[in-house]
Amino acid sequence: MFTLRWKAVSSFISIAAVLVSFVCSCLIFTQSSIAAAEFTWIDIGGAFKVPLGFTLDQLSKTMLVLVSGVGATIHIYSLGYMRDDEGKSRYFAALSLFMFAMLGIVLANNFVMLFIFWELVGFTSYVLIGHWFLSRCRRRRSQQSIYHHSHRRFRIHDWDPDGLDGDRLRRFRRDRATDADAD
Repeated sequence: MFTLRWKAVSSFISIAAVLVSFVCSCLIFTQSSIAAAEFTWIDIGGAFKVPLGFTLDQLSKTMLVLVSGVGATIHIYSLGYMRDDEGKSRYFAALSLFMFAMLGIVLANNFVMLFIFWELVGFTSYVLIGHWFLSRCRRRRSQQSIYHHSHRRFRIHDWDPDGLDGDRLRRFRRDRATDADAD
């Protein structure tokens, strides 16, 4: 709330956070052997168990550097692009949440976490598309964009038998496993 008065503070907090995540991801990338803690998040009598942890294999570490690096570039570019915008604090809050969700997808060690972060990316995408809701013309364009993308999104991603959720659902039915490594 305090950043509504000082819009530059929210953008600098956001940029600093994504730059710190980029530096940390570069440090993680250079480590040959690194382990992440894992906790049990949901355990229903042994029938359904969801761990809460991170995947830190070579692909995840590479994608961590890529996503945080591109995200840092977008944040820095947005600083100039959103210089005089009234909703600068709201924009950088949504962009930071988007980065959190993207990094969550990269680091997720099970399908439940992947699904949660996947949906959070979708939500923050809609928030970012609809950023300029005060201008009538821009609001109409963003509503059309949200309407267009939401219809396409539900056909492609949500419970499409050939999509991400359908594969997870079939795998859970077959293996009763929520993690990606359970073969």
